[in-house]
Amino acid sequence: MITKLAVAQVLRVSTVVLFSAFAVFAPVRSIAQSAECQVQELVRQQEAVAVFRRLHLEIGTLMQAQSEAILEVDHDVVISSLDDGGFFGPTGFLGKRMDKGQSEIKSILIAGRRLKMDDEAVARMDEIEASADEIIAVGHKMVTLLGDGQTKQATALYARSSVPAQVAAVGAAYTMSSGLERKAKLMSLKCR
Repeated sequence: MITKLAVAQVLRVSTVVLFSAFAVFAPVRSIAQSAECQVQELVRQQEAVAVFRRLHLEIGTLMQAQSEAILEVDHDVVISSLDDGGFFGPTGFLGKRMDKGQSEIKSILIAGRRLKMDDEAVARMDEIEASADEIIAVGHKMVTLLGDGQTKQATALYARSSVPAQVAAVGAAYTMSSGLERKAKLMSLKCR
């Protein structure tokens, strides 16, 4: 007859064999995952998404500064300047914001160009840079117009030049960031 001691010994041996099998097959499973899972590529995708999102945000900030300057001059109210370290007036704040925005966009573009990106992403970055340069140039022209009290001309310039440039820049940034996010999500499924 089989004794309780024999049963316990068989259970111990089978448990050891079972855990040994897991120990042997676990590395095989992780090797199979790592062949399809490219963590560095996933990190690169997320960094590129961050670059395009920051560009999108900075373009929006420039546009907000321009529209606030028009409102401030037209309605003689202060909306923007107080949170930037002091009162510069609507045109002073707009000029400072355009300079700061130009610096921010250039640094974001430099960081983005250091990343390994495909040709489409590089072309989109160039498109965003051209649109941002247009928005900044319009902002500087608006400083002069608003300083002279020519609100209607500044508003027309804003609508004729800044808005189309914003649409192009934001469209390019959104298209790239959403496409890169989609690729990153598909890659992350392989790493589970």
